[in-house]
Amino acid sequence: MKALIVTAHGSRRAESNNEFIQIVEKVKALFDPSEYSVTHAFLEIEPPFLSEQLPLVIAQGYSTIDIFPYFLNAGTHVDRDIPQIISKVQSHNPLCAITQLPYIGSFHGMAELIFSQIR
Repeated sequence: MKALIVTAHGSRRAESNNEFIQIVEKVKALFDPSEYSVTHAFLEIEPPFLSEQLPLVIAQGYSTIDIFPYFLNAGTHVDRDIPQIISKVQSHNPLCAITQLPYIGSFHGMAELIFSQIR
């Protein structure tokens, strides 16, 4: 069984964090729970933090974990912070396969999605 951690920045606004959590819950509902465990994490401001959530998921017995960065651009969090967290956790759990997936803004079709929402 695999785990997916959808990771966002985190906000001081509870409404923004709750909106993100609701999106992750909708994603979770699309997966077969016997095949994929889906949860969320934040990088800053609001727990659960990725640095804590990732070891927790491993402690629950998951050894194949995908990290999905819910970011539009490849900034410091995507290019440095998330890989550093993965590397640190991976060094303590060498039998786990932890993969950082492409960030949402890099997806093909993003321009078409924006265009379709405006039209």
